[in-house]
Amino acid sequence: MGEAAPGLQGREALLWEQDGTLPIEGKWVKYFCDVHRKAKNGEGYKITFTTDGVTFRHVDSFGDIPAKSGDKIYIDTLPLQHTDGAIELLRCGVEFYCLRRLTLIKERREKLKLPKTVRGDIKALMGLEERWFRKLPDNA
Repeated sequence: MGEAAPGLQGREALLWEQDGTLPIEGKWVKYFCDVHRKAKNGEGYKITFTTDGVTFRHVDSFGDIPAKSGDKIYIDTLPLQHTDGAIELLRCGVEFYCLRRLTLIKERREKLKLPKTVRGDIKALMGLEERWFRKLPDNA
């Protein structure tokens, strides 16, 4: 395992993964996404994503994520409204990995003492091992 990224301290440094998390010329990029409701009344979903655990961006669909062929997207859940955007990215060669058990986010968040926020959930997602994710099929 490599060194932590510049500017990361404490828990964030523990979450850092050196292997392709930041955009590097000629390598794939890992995107960690949290899909959450827009409003308390439950209408619609918003996607928050990061590649490094420091900079977070919000989009309304998976098609707005700047992923390219070979990149990997790790998600907690895939709502029905976002399947079309995910299928388009799959057709472009992006790999999707979906969390097997949602309770793992809560357990990891508590273990790392992260707040129950969108950013806390994404950092918890980044701290999970790859074996806890299921790859979505490419033949969409």
